[in-house]
Amino acid sequence: WFVHHDVSDGLIRQMRRYWRYGYANVRMCELTTAPGLNVRLAHARRRYHVANAIEQLRANLETAKGFSRWTLVRWCSAVAASCVQIAFYDGCAAAAAARRRELRI
Repeated sequence: WFVHHDVSDGLIRQMRRYWRYGYANVRMCELTTAPGLNVRLAHARRRYHVANAIEQLRANLETAKGFSRWTLVRWCSAVAASCVQIAFYDGCAAAAAARRRELRI
């Protein structure tokens, strides 16, 4: 048994992983035992990416205030975290779009 630390991976790999998590969470919404939290993810749409990205960046910049006294370091940290969160949301949006296509058939 071992623990895999997310911080050991690069940003692109993290984004891919979280995209898959987002996709899987929406697909789990099809189950009757799915947690209620995942239901809102099933309504994700790619057209909301810009608004979502801005919201994530603002929240991450606020969180990063205690991270470092250097502005550039805080911005880099916030942007990296936002990229991972946006990848998760994109995975949700992709799965939601696939689900909508399936239900139209």
